[in-house]
Parts: sequence; C-alpha cells; structure tokens
Amino acid sequence: MSRKQRRDDIGADSRDERVRLQMRIRELEHDKRRLEIRCLGLESEIDDLKAERACLRAATEKERSKS
Repeated sequence: MSRKQRRDDIGADSRDERVRLQMRIRELEHDKRRLEIRCLGLESEIDDLKAERACLRAATEKERSKS
C-alpha cells in the first residue's frame, strides 16, 4: 500500500469509516425495530388492562346498584 493510499483511508471519507457507520446504522435499525415491537406489546397490554378495568367497574357498579 502506498503512502497516498494509506492517507486516503483516514478520516470521515475513509472506507473504514463508511463501514463502521454502516454497521452502526444496522445496529441502530435493529434497536429501533426491537423497541417498536416492545412498544406494540406494551400498547396491547395497556388495552387489555383498560378492558379489564372497564369490566371490573361495570361489575362494581352492578353490585352497588343491587344494594
């Protein structure tokens, strides 16, 4: 490798930097997707809990109205 080639492979425009950034992008995309899936799961859990709360409130109101 000539001195010129080695100097060109240093800095923000270097091949190694591009490869490093591409790997980081993939890593961030993977993390983003994992968090999106987790968020969907949590939103589903919230919906389930809201439905359960509504049923419990209805049952409580029904019991109160009997008294």
